[in-house]
Amino acid sequence: MPFTWLTIAAEHDAQALNAGVKVHVPSEWTGDWVDLTLSGKLYSDVDDNRNEDSAYFGINAKFNVMKNEHRAKAFAAPMPMENAKFIKANSLTKQSYYVNDSENQDTQTSNLEQQVIQLKYALLKDGFENVEVGFNNQEISVIFENHVFNRNELDALGLVLGRIQASMPSELRFTVTMKKFDIQQIQLKGLVASYQAFIENGSLPDLAVNQNDYVERGGLKWVHHGAKNAPYWKPRVSLSPALVTGFATELGVLDYSLALQADVSLPLWQGASIDVSARQHVASSDDYKEGKPFHYYEHKSGVKDILFTQTVKLPFNVYNQTQVGIYNEYYDYYGAKNQSVWQSPQGTHQFSFEAGYFEYKDYSGNRKTYLGGYRYNLSDYDITLSAKAGKFFYGDTGFKLESKFWFGDTAIDLFYQNTDVQMVGIGLNIPLTPRKDYGVTEFGQLTGNKNWRHQIRSRIGDSHNELSFGTAIQIQTNQSIERAYFNQDRLSSGYILNHAERLKEAYTTFK
Repeated sequence: MPFTWLTIAAEHDAQALNAGVKVHVPSEWTGDWVDLTLSGKLYSDVDDNRNEDSAYFGINAKFNVMKNEHRAKAFAAPMPMENAKFIKANSLTKQSYYVNDSENQDTQTSNLEQQVIQLKYALLKDGFENVEVGFNNQEISVIFENHVFNRNELDALGLVLGRIQASMPSELRFTVTMKKFDIQQIQLKGLVASYQAFIENGSLPDLAVNQNDYVERGGLKWVHHGAKNAPYWKPRVSLSPALVTGFATELGVLDYSLALQADVSLPLWQGASIDVSARQHVASSDDYKEGKPFHYYEHKSGVKDILFTQTVKLPFNVYNQTQVGIYNEYYDYYGAKNQSVWQSPQGTHQFSFEAGYFEYKDYSGNRKTYLGGYRYNLSDYDITLSAKAGKFFYGDTGFKLESKFWFGDTAIDLFYQNTDVQMVGIGLNIPLTPRKDYGVTEFGQLTGNKNWRHQIRSRIGDSHNELSFGTAIQIQTNQSIERAYFNQDRLSSGYILNHAERLKEAYTTFK
Protein backbone atom coordinates (compact mmCIF):
# COMPACT_ATOMS: atom_id res chain seq x y z
CA MET A 1 0.00 0.00 0.00
CA PRO A 2 2.36 2.75 -1.20
CA PHE A 3 -0.35 5.41 -0.81
CA THR A 4 -3.54 5.63 1.25
CA TRP A 5 -5.53 5.49 -1.98
CA LEU A 6 -3.66 2.61 -3.69
CA THR A 7 -3.30 -1.09 -2.85
CA ILE A 8 -1.29 -3.58 -4.94
CA ALA A 9 -1.24 -7.35 -4.41
CA ALA A 10 0.49 -10.28 -6.09
CA GLU A 11 0.31 -14.01 -5.48
CA HIS A 12 1.76 -17.22 -6.87
CA ASP A 13 -0.19 -20.30 -5.80
CA ALA A 14 2.23 -22.89 -7.22
CA GLN A 15 0.18 -23.07 -10.40
CA ALA A 16 -0.74 -19.57 -11.53
CA LEU A 17 0.19 -15.97 -10.95
CA ASN A 18 -2.43 -13.47 -9.73
CA ALA A 19 -1.94 -9.72 -9.58
CA GLY A 20 -4.44 -7.15 -8.41
CA VAL A 21 -4.80 -3.44 -7.79
CA LYS A 22 -7.33 -1.40 -5.83
CA VAL A 23 -7.85 2.36 -6.11
CA HIS A 24 -9.68 3.96 -3.19
CA VAL A 25 -11.49 7.13 -4.26
CA PRO A 26 -10.91 9.89 -1.66
CA SER A 27 -14.05 10.38 0.40
CA GLU A 28 -13.96 14.15 -0.03
CA TRP A 29 -14.48 13.63 -3.78
CA THR A 30 -17.86 12.01 -3.08
CA GLY A 31 -19.06 14.44 -0.42
CA ASP A 32 -18.17 12.05 2.45
CA TRP A 33 -21.37 10.04 1.91
CA VAL A 34 -20.03 7.02 0.02
CA ASP A 35 -16.73 5.06 -0.14
CA LEU A 36 -15.83 3.96 -3.68
CA THR A 37 -13.19 1.37 -4.58
CA LEU A 38 -12.13 0.45 -8.12
CA SER A 39 -10.44 -2.92 -8.53
CA GLY A 40 -8.72 -4.94 -11.22
CA LYS A 41 -7.28 -8.47 -11.25
CA LEU A 42 -5.01 -10.21 -13.73
CA TYR A 43 -4.71 -14.01 -13.82
CA SER A 44 -2.05 -16.10 -15.51
CA ASP A 45 -2.69 -19.87 -15.81
CA VAL A 46 0.10 -22.27 -16.67
CA ASP A 47 -2.43 -24.61 -18.31
CA ASP A 48 -3.55 -22.83 -21.49
CA ASN A 49 -6.15 -25.51 -22.18
CA ARG A 50 -8.36 -24.29 -19.33
CA ASN A 51 -9.22 -21.18 -21.34
CA GLU A 52 -10.27 -19.14 -18.28
CA ASP A 53 -10.86 -15.41 -18.25
CA SER A 54 -7.65 -13.57 -17.50
CA ALA A 55 -8.87 -10.12 -16.45
CA TYR A 56 -11.57 -8.96 -14.06
CA PHE A 57 -12.69 -5.48 -13.11
CA GLY A 58 -15.04 -4.29 -10.42
CA ILE A 59 -16.42 -1.36 -8.48
CA ASN A 60 -17.44 -1.38 -4.84
CA ALA A 61 -19.62 1.23 -3.13
CA LYS A 62 -20.08 1.37 0.64
CA PHE A 63 -22.08 3.90 2.60
CA ASN A 64 -23.79 4.30 5.95
CA VAL A 65 -27.53 4.16 5.38
CA MET A 66 -28.54 5.83 8.64
CA LYS A 67 -27.06 8.21 11.18
CA ASN A 68 -28.15 7.99 14.82
CA GLU A 69 -30.10 11.25 14.51
CA HIS A 70 -32.01 9.76 11.56
CA ARG A 71 -33.44 6.91 13.62
CA ALA A 72 -37.01 7.01 14.84
CA LYS A 73 -37.39 7.98 18.48
CA ALA A 74 -40.66 7.54 20.37
CA PHE A 75 -41.00 10.86 22.17
CA ALA A 76 -43.66 11.66 24.71
CA ALA A 77 -46.56 13.78 23.52
CA PRO A 78 -45.64 17.48 23.46
CA MET A 79 -47.07 19.83 26.06
CA PRO A 80 -50.00 22.06 25.08
CA MET A 81 -48.70 25.30 23.65
CA GLU A 82 -50.84 27.44 25.95
CA ASN A 83 -49.13 25.88 29.01
CA ALA A 84 -45.58 26.04 27.70
CA LYS A 85 -43.22 28.28 29.64
CA PHE A 86 -41.32 30.98 27.81
CA ILE A 87 -37.54 30.93 28.06
CA LYS A 88 -35.79 34.26 28.21
CA ALA A 89 -32.71 34.76 26.11
CA ASN A 90 -30.08 37.48 26.55
CA SER A 91 -28.81 37.76 23.00
CA LEU A 92 -29.81 40.62 20.74
CA THR A 93 -31.60 38.24 18.38
CA LYS A 94 -33.61 36.57 21.16
CA GLN A 95 -34.61 39.60 23.25
CA SER A 96 -38.05 40.02 24.83
CA TYR A 97 -40.46 42.66 23.57
CA TYR A 98 -42.49 43.74 26.59
CA VAL A 99 -43.25 47.47 26.18
CA ASN A 100 -45.64 49.89 27.85
CA ASP A 101 -45.71 53.00 25.69
CA SER A 102 -46.55 53.45 22.03
CA GLU A 103 -43.22 55.09 21.11
CA ASN A 104 -41.18 52.16 22.35
CA GLN A 105 -43.65 49.77 20.73
CA ASP A 106 -43.19 51.44 17.34
CA THR A 107 -39.41 51.17 17.73
CA GLN A 108 -39.55 47.53 18.75
CA THR A 109 -41.94 46.69 15.92
CA SER A 110 -39.56 48.35 13.47
CA ASN A 111 -36.67 46.30 14.85
CA LEU A 112 -38.71 43.12 14.59
CA GLU A 113 -39.60 43.91 10.99
CA GLN A 114 -35.92 44.23 10.10
CA GLN A 115 -35.24 40.83 11.68
CA VAL A 116 -38.13 39.32 9.73
CA ILE A 117 -36.82 40.79 6.47
CA GLN A 118 -33.36 39.35 7.19
CA LEU A 119 -34.95 35.96 7.88
CA LYS A 120 -36.77 36.03 4.55
CA TYR A 121 -33.63 36.76 2.56
CA ALA A 122 -31.71 34.09 4.48
CA LEU A 123 -34.33 31.53 3.38
CA LEU A 124 -34.12 32.76 -0.21
CA LYS A 125 -30.34 32.40 -0.05
CA ASP A 126 -30.81 28.82 1.16
CA GLY A 127 -32.51 28.12 -2.18
CA PHE A 128 -36.12 27.90 -0.98
CA GLU A 129 -38.82 29.11 -3.35
CA ASN A 130 -42.21 30.84 -3.02
CA VAL A 131 -40.96 32.28 0.28
CA GLU A 132 -43.39 34.50 2.18
CA VAL A 133 -42.87 35.79 5.73
CA GLY A 134 -45.49 37.66 7.78
CA PHE A 135 -45.51 38.84 11.40
CA ASN A 136 -47.12 40.81 14.17
CA ASN A 137 -46.16 41.32 17.81
CA GLN A 138 -47.38 37.84 18.77
CA GLU A 139 -46.45 35.53 15.93
CA ILE A 140 -44.47 34.92 12.77
CA SER A 141 -45.65 32.94 9.75
CA VAL A 142 -43.30 31.41 7.15
CA ILE A 143 -44.50 29.88 3.89
CA PHE A 144 -41.97 28.22 1.57
CA GLU A 145 -41.37 25.57 -1.04
CA ASN A 146 -38.49 23.12 -0.86
CA HIS A 147 -36.70 21.96 -3.99
CA VAL A 148 -33.18 21.64 -2.57
CA PHE A 149 -33.54 18.99 0.16
CA ASN A 150 -35.01 16.37 -2.14
CA ARG A 151 -33.82 13.20 -0.39
CA ASN A 152 -35.88 13.99 2.68
CA GLU A 153 -37.93 17.15 3.10
CA LEU A 154 -37.56 16.89 6.87
CA ASP A 155 -34.15 18.54 6.38
CA ALA A 156 -35.85 21.59 4.84
CA LEU A 157 -38.21 21.91 7.80
CA GLY A 158 -35.27 21.57 10.17
CA LEU A 159 -33.32 24.38 8.51
CA VAL A 160 -36.31 26.74 8.42
CA LEU A 161 -37.24 26.10 12.06
CA GLY A 162 -33.62 26.53 13.07
CA ARG A 163 -33.36 29.90 11.36
CA ILE A 164 -36.57 31.07 13.07
CA GLN A 165 -35.37 30.18 16.57
CA ALA A 166 -31.97 31.78 15.92
CA SER A 167 -33.33 35.15 14.80
CA MET A 168 -36.78 35.67 16.32
CA PRO A 169 -37.81 36.88 19.81
CA SER A 170 -38.52 34.12 22.31
CA GLU A 171 -42.12 35.06 23.12
CA LEU A 172 -43.41 34.75 19.55
CA ARG A 173 -45.49 31.89 18.24
CA PHE A 174 -44.59 30.51 14.82
CA THR A 175 -46.39 28.84 11.95
CA VAL A 176 -44.34 27.14 9.22
CA THR A 177 -46.16 25.98 6.08
CA MET A 178 -44.37 23.92 3.44
CA LYS A 179 -45.88 23.74 -0.04
CA LYS A 180 -45.07 22.17 -3.37
CA PHE A 181 -46.10 24.25 -6.41
CA ASP A 182 -48.53 26.21 -4.20
CA ILE A 183 -50.19 23.06 -2.79
CA GLN A 184 -49.88 22.68 0.96
CA GLN A 185 -47.93 19.65 2.18
CA ILE A 186 -47.54 20.12 5.93
CA GLN A 187 -47.87 22.80 8.60
CA LEU A 188 -46.03 23.10 11.93
CA LYS A 189 -46.96 25.39 14.82
CA GLY A 190 -45.14 26.08 18.05
CA LEU A 191 -43.40 28.53 20.36
CA VAL A 192 -40.05 30.09 19.48
CA ALA A 193 -38.94 29.76 23.12
CA SER A 194 -39.70 26.03 23.19
CA TYR A 195 -37.82 25.41 19.95
CA GLN A 196 -34.86 27.45 21.21
CA ALA A 197 -34.71 25.18 24.24
CA PHE A 198 -34.80 22.14 21.93
CA ILE A 199 -31.82 23.42 19.92
CA GLU A 200 -29.85 24.44 23.01
CA ASN A 201 -30.46 21.51 25.37
CA GLY A 202 -32.49 18.90 23.49
CA SER A 203 -35.79 19.26 25.35
CA LEU A 204 -38.85 18.11 23.42
CA PRO A 205 -40.28 20.94 21.28
CA ASP A 206 -44.01 21.68 21.50
CA LEU A 207 -44.70 21.15 17.81
CA ALA A 208 -48.23 20.77 16.50
CA VAL A 209 -48.11 19.09 13.08
CA ASN A 210 -50.96 18.63 10.61
CA GLN A 211 -51.81 18.70 6.92
CA ASN A 212 -55.19 20.42 7.07
CA ASP A 213 -54.58 23.91 8.47
CA TYR A 214 -54.53 26.86 6.12
CA VAL A 215 -52.57 30.06 6.45
CA GLU A 216 -54.31 32.85 8.35
CA ARG A 217 -53.12 35.99 6.54
CA GLY A 218 -55.26 38.48 8.39
CA GLY A 219 -53.53 40.52 11.11
CA LEU A 220 -50.06 39.83 9.72
CA LYS A 221 -47.72 42.15 7.87
CA TRP A 222 -46.07 40.37 4.95
CA VAL A 223 -42.59 41.75 4.20
CA HIS A 224 -41.04 42.37 0.77
CA HIS A 225 -43.86 40.55 -0.99
CA GLY A 226 -42.21 40.78 -4.42
CA ALA A 227 -39.09 38.83 -3.37
CA LYS A 228 -40.28 35.22 -3.25
CA ASN A 229 -38.35 33.24 -5.91
CA ALA A 230 -41.28 31.85 -7.94
CA PRO A 231 -40.94 28.16 -8.87
CA TYR A 232 -42.68 28.22 -12.24
CA TRP A 233 -41.36 27.94 -15.81
CA LYS A 234 -38.02 26.58 -14.63
CA PRO A 235 -37.20 23.07 -15.90
CA ARG A 236 -36.22 20.50 -13.26
CA VAL A 237 -34.08 17.60 -14.52
CA SER A 238 -33.53 14.40 -12.54
CA LEU A 239 -30.99 11.80 -13.75
CA SER A 240 -30.92 8.12 -12.79
CA PRO A 241 -30.07 4.69 -14.17
CA ALA A 242 -32.84 2.57 -15.69
CA LEU A 243 -32.09 -1.09 -15.11
CA VAL A 244 -33.87 -4.33 -15.96
CA THR A 245 -32.28 -7.60 -14.88
CA GLY A 246 -32.63 -11.35 -14.97
CA PHE A 247 -31.02 -13.15 -12.01
CA ALA A 248 -30.17 -16.84 -11.91
CA THR A 249 -32.19 -17.89 -14.96
CA GLU A 250 -31.58 -20.84 -17.26
CA LEU A 251 -29.69 -18.41 -19.50
CA GLY A 252 -27.15 -17.21 -16.97
CA VAL A 253 -26.40 -15.88 -13.51
CA LEU A 254 -27.02 -12.25 -14.47
CA ASP A 255 -28.54 -10.59 -17.53
CA TYR A 256 -29.18 -6.89 -17.71
CA SER A 257 -30.13 -3.90 -19.82
CA LEU A 258 -28.91 -0.51 -18.59
CA ALA A 259 -29.91 2.97 -19.71
CA LEU A 260 -29.57 6.53 -18.44
CA GLN A 261 -32.95 8.12 -17.74
CA ALA A 262 -33.69 11.84 -17.59
CA ASP A 263 -36.98 13.05 -16.09
CA VAL A 264 -37.74 16.67 -16.97
CA SER A 265 -40.54 18.59 -15.26
CA LEU A 266 -41.60 22.12 -16.21
CA PRO A 267 -43.91 23.65 -13.57
CA LEU A 268 -46.63 25.80 -15.15
CA TRP A 269 -49.01 26.99 -12.40
CA GLN A 270 -50.43 25.72 -9.13
CA GLY A 271 -50.07 21.94 -9.18
CA ALA A 272 -49.54 21.77 -12.96
CA SER A 273 -46.52 20.68 -14.98
CA ILE A 274 -45.34 19.25 -18.28
CA ASP A 275 -43.35 16.07 -17.58
CA VAL A 276 -41.08 14.35 -20.09
CA SER A 277 -38.99 11.21 -19.57
CA ALA A 278 -36.28 10.05 -21.98
CA ARG A 279 -33.73 7.23 -21.98
CA GLN A 280 -30.35 6.66 -23.56
CA HIS A 281 -29.34 3.00 -23.87
CA VAL A 282 -25.94 2.33 -22.31
CA ALA A 283 -25.28 -1.41 -22.34
CA SER A 284 -26.97 -4.82 -22.41
CA SER A 285 -25.87 -8.38 -21.84
CA ASP A 286 -26.03 -10.78 -24.78
CA ASP A 287 -29.44 -12.20 -23.88
CA TYR A 288 -31.04 -8.73 -24.13
CA LYS A 289 -29.65 -8.01 -27.60
CA GLU A 290 -31.51 -8.33 -30.88
CA GLY A 291 -32.62 -11.86 -31.70
CA LYS A 292 -32.07 -13.07 -28.14
CA PRO A 293 -34.72 -14.20 -25.61
CA PHE A 294 -34.92 -10.95 -23.56
CA HIS A 295 -34.67 -8.48 -26.44
CA TYR A 296 -38.29 -7.34 -26.04
CA TYR A 297 -37.42 -5.96 -22.58
CA GLU A 298 -34.20 -4.22 -23.60
CA HIS A 299 -34.14 -0.47 -22.90
CA LYS A 300 -34.51 1.57 -26.08
CA SER A 301 -33.14 5.07 -26.58
CA GLY A 302 -35.65 7.87 -27.05
CA VAL A 303 -38.50 9.72 -25.39
CA LYS A 304 -40.45 7.53 -22.97
CA ASP A 305 -43.35 9.66 -21.66
CA ILE A 306 -44.82 13.08 -22.46
CA LEU A 307 -47.46 14.06 -19.89
CA PHE A 308 -49.49 16.95 -18.61
CA THR A 309 -49.97 16.67 -14.84
CA GLN A 310 -52.48 18.57 -12.68
CA THR A 311 -52.62 18.06 -8.92
CA VAL A 312 -55.18 19.65 -6.61
CA LYS A 313 -55.81 19.46 -2.89
CA LEU A 314 -59.47 18.88 -2.11
CA PRO A 315 -61.35 19.30 1.18
CA PHE A 316 -60.84 16.75 3.96
CA ASN A 317 -57.14 16.38 3.12
CA VAL A 318 -57.69 14.57 -0.20
CA TYR A 319 -55.02 14.96 -2.91
CA ASN A 320 -56.09 14.32 -6.48
CA GLN A 321 -53.84 14.05 -9.52
CA THR A 322 -54.69 13.68 -13.21
CA GLN A 323 -52.12 12.85 -15.91
CA VAL A 324 -52.82 12.90 -19.64
CA GLY A 325 -50.42 12.22 -22.50
CA ILE A 326 -48.25 9.59 -24.16
CA TYR A 327 -47.02 6.67 -22.06
CA ASN A 328 -44.46 4.14 -23.18
CA GLU A 329 -44.56 0.70 -21.60
CA TYR A 330 -42.70 -1.17 -24.38
CA TYR A 331 -45.44 0.16 -26.69
CA ASP A 332 -46.72 3.73 -27.05
CA TYR A 333 -50.10 4.53 -25.56
CA TYR A 334 -52.33 7.57 -25.50
CA GLY A 335 -53.63 7.55 -21.98
CA ALA A 336 -55.03 9.23 -18.90
CA LYS A 337 -54.63 8.31 -15.25
CA ASN A 338 -56.29 9.71 -12.14
CA GLN A 339 -55.25 9.09 -8.54
CA SER A 340 -56.75 10.19 -5.23
CA VAL A 341 -55.05 9.85 -1.83
CA TRP A 342 -56.40 10.52 1.66
CA GLN A 343 -54.19 10.38 4.76
CA SER A 344 -55.28 10.57 8.39
CA PRO A 345 -54.07 13.60 10.40
CA GLN A 346 -51.40 11.59 12.24
CA GLY A 347 -50.32 9.83 9.05
CA THR A 348 -51.19 6.37 10.44
CA HIS A 349 -53.76 5.46 7.81
CA GLN A 350 -53.80 6.18 4.10
CA PHE A 351 -56.33 5.18 1.44
CA SER A 352 -55.79 5.56 -2.30
CA PHE A 353 -57.61 4.82 -5.52
CA GLU A 354 -56.42 5.14 -9.10
CA ALA A 355 -57.92 4.41 -12.49
CA GLY A 356 -56.42 4.62 -15.96
CA TYR A 357 -57.37 4.22 -19.60
CA PHE A 358 -54.73 3.63 -22.30
CA GLU A 359 -55.09 3.17 -26.05
CA TYR A 360 -52.39 1.80 -28.31
CA LYS A 361 -50.91 4.54 -30.46
CA ASP A 362 -50.28 2.32 -33.50
CA TYR A 363 -52.73 -0.55 -32.96
CA SER A 364 -56.40 -1.07 -32.23
CA GLY A 365 -56.92 -1.91 -28.59
CA ASN A 366 -56.82 -0.47 -25.11
CA ARG A 367 -55.96 -1.19 -21.50
CA LYS A 368 -57.95 -0.25 -18.41
CA THR A 369 -56.66 -0.22 -14.85
CA TYR A 370 -58.26 0.33 -11.47
CA LEU A 371 -56.53 -0.15 -8.12
CA GLY A 372 -57.52 0.48 -4.53
CA GLY A 373 -54.92 0.68 -1.77
CA TYR A 374 -54.47 0.93 1.99
CA ARG A 375 -51.29 1.79 3.90
CA TYR A 376 -50.66 1.50 7.65
CA ASN A 377 -47.72 3.41 9.11
CA LEU A 378 -45.78 2.16 12.15
CA SER A 379 -44.06 5.50 12.62
CA ASP A 380 -42.25 4.49 15.83
CA TYR A 381 -40.32 1.87 13.85
CA ASP A 382 -40.12 3.45 10.36
CA ILE A 383 -42.15 0.58 8.90
CA THR A 384 -45.10 0.78 6.53
CA LEU A 385 -47.47 -2.05 5.60
CA SER A 386 -49.54 -1.70 2.44
CA ALA A 387 -51.96 -3.59 0.24
CA LYS A 388 -53.22 -2.93 -3.29
CA ALA A 389 -55.86 -4.81 -5.21
CA GLY A 390 -57.59 -4.51 -8.54
CA LYS A 391 -56.72 -4.70 -12.22
CA PHE A 392 -53.11 -3.97 -13.15
CA PHE A 393 -51.68 -2.61 -16.40
CA TYR A 394 -51.37 -5.86 -18.35
CA GLY A 395 -54.88 -7.03 -17.44
CA ASP A 396 -53.93 -9.33 -14.57
CA THR A 397 -56.17 -9.01 -11.52
CA GLY A 398 -55.36 -9.74 -7.90
CA PHE A 399 -53.48 -8.10 -5.07
CA LYS A 400 -50.05 -7.11 -3.84
CA LEU A 401 -48.85 -6.92 -0.22
CA GLU A 402 -45.76 -4.98 0.76
CA SER A 403 -43.80 -4.09 3.90
CA LYS A 404 -41.21 -1.31 3.73
CA PHE A 405 -38.44 -0.77 6.28
CA TRP A 406 -36.75 2.65 6.32
CA PHE A 407 -33.12 3.11 7.39
CA GLY A 408 -32.61 6.86 7.20
CA ASP A 409 -33.18 7.71 3.53
CA THR A 410 -32.67 4.13 2.34
CA ALA A 411 -35.39 1.49 2.43
CA ILE A 412 -35.83 -2.24 1.84
CA ASP A 413 -39.24 -3.56 0.86
CA LEU A 414 -40.51 -7.14 0.87
CA PHE A 415 -43.54 -7.99 -1.22
CA TYR A 416 -45.92 -10.77 -2.17
CA GLN A 417 -48.13 -10.54 -5.26
CA ASN A 418 -50.91 -12.83 -6.40
CA THR A 419 -52.36 -12.07 -9.82
CA ASP A 420 -51.91 -14.45 -12.76
CA VAL A 421 -48.98 -15.95 -10.84
CA GLN A 422 -47.72 -15.81 -7.28
CA MET A 423 -44.40 -14.08 -6.71
CA VAL A 424 -42.30 -12.88 -3.79
CA GLY A 425 -39.51 -10.36 -3.99
CA ILE A 426 -37.29 -7.78 -2.38
CA GLY A 427 -36.68 -4.20 -3.45
CA LEU A 428 -33.90 -1.76 -2.62
CA ASN A 429 -34.74 1.96 -2.49
CA ILE A 430 -31.73 4.30 -2.36
CA PRO A 431 -31.21 8.04 -2.95
CA LEU A 432 -28.90 8.90 -5.84
CA THR A 433 -28.53 12.57 -4.93
CA PRO A 434 -26.89 14.44 -2.03
CA ARG A 435 -28.90 15.51 1.02
CA LYS A 436 -28.85 19.07 -0.31
CA ASP A 437 -29.03 19.58 -4.06
CA TYR A 438 -27.98 22.70 -5.89
CA GLY A 439 -30.76 25.25 -5.92
CA VAL A 440 -32.66 26.26 -9.01
CA THR A 441 -31.06 28.80 -11.34
CA GLU A 442 -32.56 30.91 -14.10
CA PHE A 443 -31.91 27.96 -16.41
CA GLY A 444 -33.48 25.33 -14.13
CA GLN A 445 -32.21 22.64 -11.78
CA LEU A 446 -30.28 19.37 -12.11
CA THR A 447 -30.55 16.63 -9.47
CA GLY A 448 -30.22 12.89 -9.07
CA ASN A 449 -33.07 10.50 -8.38
CA LYS A 450 -34.20 11.00 -4.78
CA ASN A 451 -35.53 7.45 -4.40
CA TRP A 452 -34.28 4.97 -7.00
CA ARG A 453 -35.63 1.42 -6.71
CA HIS A 454 -34.59 -1.95 -8.07
CA GLN A 455 -36.27 -5.25 -7.27
CA ILE A 456 -35.63 -8.99 -7.52
CA ARG A 457 -38.53 -11.41 -7.50
CA SER A 458 -39.20 -15.11 -7.95
CA ARG A 459 -42.21 -17.26 -8.76
CA ILE A 460 -43.72 -19.43 -6.01
CA GLY A 461 -46.69 -21.75 -5.52
CA ASP A 462 -46.13 -23.77 -8.73
CA SER A 463 -44.32 -26.98 -9.55
CA HIS A 464 -42.14 -24.97 -11.94
CA ASN A 465 -40.35 -21.62 -11.84
CA GLU A 466 -40.88 -20.27 -15.33
CA LEU A 467 -39.95 -16.66 -15.91
CA SER A 468 -42.87 -14.27 -15.65
CA PHE A 469 -42.65 -10.66 -16.82
CA GLY A 470 -45.32 -7.98 -16.72
CA THR A 471 -47.40 -9.01 -13.71
CA ALA A 472 -48.72 -6.59 -11.05
CA ILE A 473 -47.36 -3.65 -13.07
CA GLN A 474 -48.38 -0.09 -12.18
CA ILE A 475 -47.58 2.91 -14.37
CA GLN A 476 -45.32 5.04 -12.17
CA THR A 477 -44.16 8.57 -12.91
CA ASN A 478 -41.70 10.94 -11.26
CA GLN A 479 -44.49 13.36 -10.29
CA SER A 480 -46.75 10.94 -8.43
CA ILE A 481 -48.48 12.19 -5.28
CA GLU A 482 -46.32 9.99 -3.07
CA ARG A 483 -43.03 11.20 -4.57
CA ALA A 484 -43.83 14.86 -5.20
CA TYR A 485 -46.07 15.76 -2.25
CA PHE A 486 -45.72 13.10 0.47
CA ASN A 487 -41.90 12.89 0.75
CA GLN A 488 -41.99 9.21 -0.23
CA ASP A 489 -44.68 8.64 2.40
CA ARG A 490 -42.61 10.33 5.16
CA LEU A 491 -44.53 13.55 5.75
CA SER A 492 -46.82 13.17 8.74
CA SER A 493 -46.93 14.25 12.37
CA GLY A 494 -45.87 10.78 13.52
CA TYR A 495 -42.79 10.73 11.30
CA ILE A 496 -41.74 14.31 12.07
CA LEU A 497 -42.09 14.01 15.86
CA ASN A 498 -40.25 10.67 15.88
CA HIS A 499 -37.39 12.23 13.93
CA ALA A 500 -37.14 15.52 15.80
CA GLU A 501 -33.41 14.97 16.29
CA ARG A 502 -32.98 15.13 12.54
CA LEU A 503 -34.63 18.57 12.50
CA LYS A 504 -31.92 19.80 14.85
CA GLU A 505 -29.11 18.00 13.01
CA ALA A 506 -30.18 19.43 9.64
CA TYR A 507 -29.98 22.98 11.03
CA THR A 508 -26.56 22.50 12.64
CA THR A 509 -25.26 20.89 9.43
CA PHE A 510 -26.53 23.35 6.84
CA LYS A 511 -26.94 26.67 8.69
